[in-house]
Amino acid sequence: MKYLLIGVNAKYSHSNLAIRSLLRNCKSKDVDIAEYTINDHKENVVADIFEKGADVLCFSCYIWNIEYVKDIVSVIRTVMPDGIIIAGGPEVSYDAREFLSQNTAFDAVMRGEGERVFAQIVQNNACFNDIANVVYKSAGVIIENRTDNSLSDFNELIFPYTKDDVQGLKNKIVYYESSRGCPYNCSYCLSSTIKGVRFRDIATVKKELDFFIDNNVELVKFVDRTFNADKRRALEIWKYASERAVNTRFHFEIAADILTDEMFDFLKTVPEGLFQFEIGIQSVNPDTLAAVDRYNNLDDILKNVKRLVDMGNIHIHTDLIAGLPYEDLASFKHSFNRVYELRSHMLQLGFLKLLKGSKIRAEEAEHGYKYHNKATYEVLENKYISYKDILLLKGIESMTESFYNSGAFKRSLEIAVGAFESPFDFFEQLWYFYKLNGYNKRPVSKRELYYVLYDFCKNNNVSEKVYDNIKFDFIKNNRGAVFLKDGLASADKEFLKWRHSFLTEENIEKYMPQYAGWHAQDILKHIHFERFKSGVCENDGECVVIFDYLHSKEIILHVQTG
Repeated sequence: MKYLLIGVNAKYSHSNLAIRSLLRNCKSKDVDIAEYTINDHKENVVADIFEKGADVLCFSCYIWNIEYVKDIVSVIRTVMPDGIIIAGGPEVSYDAREFLSQNTAFDAVMRGEGERVFAQIVQNNACFNDIANVVYKSAGVIIENRTDNSLSDFNELIFPYTKDDVQGLKNKIVYYESSRGCPYNCSYCLSSTIKGVRFRDIATVKKELDFFIDNNVELVKFVDRTFNADKRRALEIWKYASERAVNTRFHFEIAADILTDEMFDFLKTVPEGLFQFEIGIQSVNPDTLAAVDRYNNLDDILKNVKRLVDMGNIHIHTDLIAGLPYEDLASFKHSFNRVYELRSHMLQLGFLKLLKGSKIRAEEAEHGYKYHNKATYEVLENKYISYKDILLLKGIESMTESFYNSGAFKRSLEIAVGAFESPFDFFEQLWYFYKLNGYNKRPVSKRELYYVLYDFCKNNNVSEKVYDNIKFDFIKNNRGAVFLKDGLASADKEFLKWRHSFLTEENIEKYMPQYAGWHAQDILKHIHFERFKSGVCENDGECVVIFDYLHSKEIILHVQTG
């Protein structure tokens, strides 16, 4: 029999670790994999799966793809009436019997960790009898095999990637796990349902990191729920990656409160851009954190995140969750402001999802939760926060994503946000302005966002300093494009003549040694001159900025232009 493991990812830039791990660990030549995204046309996906000619189809199911998977499986069942269709993954593991009764196109569900289960299915030629952790249909009857809670020896699992794999994943995130499980028990997370943490042998991890580095994988994202749960182990892996990596970057999800001074001493030596840290803060309300069983030291988290940000060499991503118990709008506003002031590179505003099998879903009546009855089970309201407030936070999330997380408004946001009582107030008013002008009802280009911010600041009488800084950010991120707003017109002819006369050998050596020996005409292909009136230069005077796009830097000149 031929088997096809199918992953349906949320984005093109993602890849599916699960299907690769199942493929490598079943040790069969009769198994292949296929990947798609939820944005792919469903008819095309069905046709592609059908043409692969597999007898058994196995789908990796999560909250972000389950509705899509069910839609395509209903069609596949029509054109493959004799095929065997299996579902696996966290979205179907908890209520496998109910899932099969409601979704008749599926034949079976693999529950829990899949490597061992899938290998046994292949060995048994898709006969499900007596395979632990399988729920299946036989003659219209749903049969639930015994549950085996013993977990795989993590060190015995075969590395999921080959050289051909990573060559086929160019420009995509490659996912990797060096541990399974989490030491924490957050009530909204499925990791809390599995006790303990299993670590892959550190010598094996180093060997596998060598594989990524030697094959120039661009970004390796560790899916470890708390990478630094074992502090000594985490530090050793960080040191090894830092010593070896050249073109490969690494993303880790960490707990900030357990970082040590020894870790900080090392981390400040890491090459800029090599590491990315994702840190879940979720809320700064102590009652909220206690209600979801998060007992981290909040003061240490905030202090250590700020310390990491101030080091400047590691990309820091912080998370907040809206819709948690005891967090009303005022409380969330406080959480948002506290975390925003840390100035992490990204501030992700997420919304609580009541996952099947999670403790918080069992507490829905206690907290008055109303949520979507289909995946992703996202909260609509609860006792503490209304649907109206959730909609406002959705708008603030959109503004934070477009203006802050994009990193394209760094200078202008510092001034604009400071003109309001708090960061939350700024993004709230920006959202109202955005919606009032109908921007939320049509596509808005990245360039147009600068004009949105400009008009918003004009409408709110923000300091004149902000406008030159909007222009600065615009030119920096749009390679010399002209910012078309009154009072910020492009350079005049005299200034264009001046820039040519400025590019003498002496000035190039003094201000732009990176271009030493270049001809002026060649340099001008990579730079842009722009004059600024205020807010950008020292003492708010006039100056010229050279935007060097080749080297991603700016040179501020206090010179006369004529």
